[in-house]
Amino acid sequence: MRSDRWRKIISKSESPFTVFIRDASKGTLCLSVNKDTTVQDMLVMIFSRNSDSLPASACISLAASNRFLYLPLHESLGNLGIGSMSMITLRVRTLGGSAISRDDQCAVGSDGKLLDASEIDWVHDPEDDSTQPATSSGQRSSRNVKPTWKISDPNNDGEIEVTSHQNQRSEALSTSNISEKVSGKVKGKRKAADAPATKQPVKKTKSNAKSSSTSKAPQAASCIADVQDSAPADIQSDTEVEDFSEETSRGSFRDRTRDIDEFFESAVSDRRKCKKCRNVSLVAHASTLRRHIEADHKASFIYFNFWPQYDAWCTRVNFKTMLPKARKAAAAAASQSAVQTTLDPHLTEPTVKIPYSDRLFCEAAIEWLIATDQPLQALEHPKFIHMIDVASRATNGVVIPGRKATRTEIKSIFKRNLNHLRKRFQGDTIKGLVSLTCDAWQASNTDAYFAVTAHWIEDTGPNSWLLQSNLIGFTQMNSAHDGVCLGRALYKVIARVGLEPKVGWVTCDNASNNDTMLRHFATRLNASPKRKGLPYWNHEHRRIRCFAHVINLATQAVISTYSKSKYFNPANPEEHEPDTETINRDEIGLIRSIVVKARSSAKRKELFKTIQTRPPSQRNGPPLMLLLDMVVRWSSTFIMLERAESLKQFVDTFVYEIGLLESENTDKRRKIDQLKLSDKEWQRVKLFLDLLAYANSAQQMFSSDTEPSLHVGLPALEGLHKAWSSRVAKPKYSPFADALQAGVNKVSGYYSKTELSDAYMMAMILHPEKKMRHFIKNWEPDLCDQVRNSAERIFKERYIELCGSLEASQTQRNASPKKDRRHRVLLDDSDSDDEMDNQTKSNSVQPWLQEFNDFLDAKEKIPSGMSLVQWWGLHSTDYPVWASLARDFCAIMASSVSSERTFSSAGITISKRRNRLGKDIVEPLQFLKCALRRNLIFREAPLEDDNVEADDGTLEDETEDWVELIDVDEAEDSGEDLDYDGFN
Repeated sequence: MRSDRWRKIISKSESPFTVFIRDASKGTLCLSVNKDTTVQDMLVMIFSRNSDSLPASACISLAASNRFLYLPLHESLGNLGIGSMSMITLRVRTLGGSAISRDDQCAVGSDGKLLDASEIDWVHDPEDDSTQPATSSGQRSSRNVKPTWKISDPNNDGEIEVTSHQNQRSEALSTSNISEKVSGKVKGKRKAADAPATKQPVKKTKSNAKSSSTSKAPQAASCIADVQDSAPADIQSDTEVEDFSEETSRGSFRDRTRDIDEFFESAVSDRRKCKKCRNVSLVAHASTLRRHIEADHKASFIYFNFWPQYDAWCTRVNFKTMLPKARKAAAAAASQSAVQTTLDPHLTEPTVKIPYSDRLFCEAAIEWLIATDQPLQALEHPKFIHMIDVASRATNGVVIPGRKATRTEIKSIFKRNLNHLRKRFQGDTIKGLVSLTCDAWQASNTDAYFAVTAHWIEDTGPNSWLLQSNLIGFTQMNSAHDGVCLGRALYKVIARVGLEPKVGWVTCDNASNNDTMLRHFATRLNASPKRKGLPYWNHEHRRIRCFAHVINLATQAVISTYSKSKYFNPANPEEHEPDTETINRDEIGLIRSIVVKARSSAKRKELFKTIQTRPPSQRNGPPLMLLLDMVVRWSSTFIMLERAESLKQFVDTFVYEIGLLESENTDKRRKIDQLKLSDKEWQRVKLFLDLLAYANSAQQMFSSDTEPSLHVGLPALEGLHKAWSSRVAKPKYSPFADALQAGVNKVSGYYSKTELSDAYMMAMILHPEKKMRHFIKNWEPDLCDQVRNSAERIFKERYIELCGSLEASQTQRNASPKKDRRHRVLLDDSDSDDEMDNQTKSNSVQPWLQEFNDFLDAKEKIPSGMSLVQWWGLHSTDYPVWASLARDFCAIMASSVSSERTFSSAGITISKRRNRLGKDIVEPLQFLKCALRRNLIFREAPLEDDNVEADDGTLEDETEDWVELIDVDEAEDSGEDLDYDGFN
């Protein structure tokens, strides 16, 4: 009978493992069990194997040393944490030598109810060596004591009196290495004593999980077990034994963060790197690290190519998942299971559809506008109107994407548009070179970014051209901004969109590290296989210095030489105040101090506006506020002085009145009164404004990035140089002589650097109305000849590139007779035939000269409303070689204003409310924002099965996964320049 039961136990084992039972009389036994084997089954196996009879009335205990664990017989070994190669010490004893039926319960009465502790016959266990002091009274208290099983129940609540003997057992239990799962299942057993014991109050703590023993009738026999940490020395364990925590309820902190130690590297400077995303460094907070696993690697976390995913790892090592969503779902399930069953789930309320009305929509839109801090004109935005139009077509409601789905879709749209732009650059509509502008910027959250904008001329139809531009890179750069890093970033940006064969000119500011940037960029670009057979890209010839930046540097040289006052610094609010005791006071510093005081408080702002509305000298129009200049903002000092000079009568009144408000403080009032400018000082402000106006006018020529502006670069610098240098020696401007000379020197220095590139000259010649006119009027004859010769050389090279030889192209052969007839009609001269024959003979020797001279000699005019690029598209068949050059040179930007606008837009995106945006979402946002504004967004035709929602709430996307994000800090010695990280 016992053997049959043993075989039955073994047969149901699906995954058997071995445990070792050590007994003083039987030695060490090896049993094959599984996780579902109970304690009582294991005991049956022990006695059946040794041909012994299982005592009908025995209290079986498993123990080791002085550590005891009270276990019910019906518990399985898996729930008790007993695994493979575990060592268990066995003891068998009877209670007081008397036989107790297995079906009987010492704490259960005849009526089946639990007995009071005072009604139970307690006996002394001679094998228990723990001390049990008697109470002072020697009598057992008559107070009713709660049943023994409640003492070990973790859900037991309230004050319980237990003996010191029981206290020692509780301490032994709390210090034993047992797992969280075992501690939730433990059922204690109270030992009997000969004499009553001293009672001590112990307050129990509530537990969320009830003991399994409380849901069933107490067993007659219990087990006291201890799972040892290791097997005997002669038996090597090949299976990991759980390291049970001292904190029996939750486990130690190290046990609770095993998943983090498993999937992340050790913390360095309070940050940890993901073992898969080697370049992803996260804050070493458990919640942040687990959110990363859950968002990116929950189902695909494999490192070293053979480790299982997170869920499988948790199952293998018996670790309870700690991912936020999994824990939230488990808590929700537990909460749902605890709710009393009602009819509510079977009852459905009828859906109430609120009829649409304009009033209801207006209220909902205004509530959204207020709740999300949108501007008042947000409801008028075309994209908002388009969104409402799309939603109005829905027949079954609108599915609102969540945060994660929105983030994923933004990245997906970014990838699609970047792929489309790459194909666009490689297509036939963009036949010319693509010029670039670039600059670096630091956001309000101290993250640094490197912006690259592309500019090109695109064919939009027959004889129709359009100047296009778009942001192609907004890379985060938190490393050093040295030239090597910038050059590496610039190359990776253009390589990502396949621009290696089409890179034209690069416009950037005059920082010294930009020289190194372009030198490093040229080295990598010329080494690219895609430029095989193409001309060498010379970084000195292909660099365009930002004219707006050059003019700003010259202006700052003039201002800093004339005015020694510093700009306003909020960290040191008195640093900008000028010296008011000297004879020749600093007018710029005085006005700056007045502006700071006028803008220092709401009360003073209102006072200045009120002064402008007082009769009889009130200002026509709304009151204006004084403006404060900044060192980094172009023309800001000119704007500040211009506003103050136009309101000078109100400025004087304001200074007087704020001085009156400080009548009690004589010293403070005296300092304020000294800020008032005299008439002579206001006259000098007016003269200084006239000088700065030349620089401001020149700077405004380069504020547009929608039209070519390089053709006005040289004339602007020459005009500014002439305006300032001609006034240096005039007595009227003698107070500003040194300042003007400093500005002239700055302009001359940068003007001389334009000789390195032919782009400035060719941009002027390609303008149909200017051509050689500026050079003939302002330059010496020998310099004009050099310009024409350079133009002939460039034209000849392009002619050979297009035609393959110096012979006349078929287009020119067909166009020449028409041109000849047009000249013959205009001249109406009988000798024109002879002249035409001579010209034909001359051009047959050098056929490319005909088109070259025809364009330069013709008097062209751009019609009103037509841009320069549109004019060249219209005349591309009349001058094919010149038009080919126009594709390249008319796309060059004279300033990096497009990058500056990108930074202004990014400052709105990376606000205080969104200062934790990472590089993986900032670049897509900026790229798509720029594409939307320039109408370059790529949209695929919708299909019936598009936008199928996945199980996780995200939108399924089959866009090819190629590289988007650029790792600027990547080591370049690997030789793989294009192997950067993409989206996870």
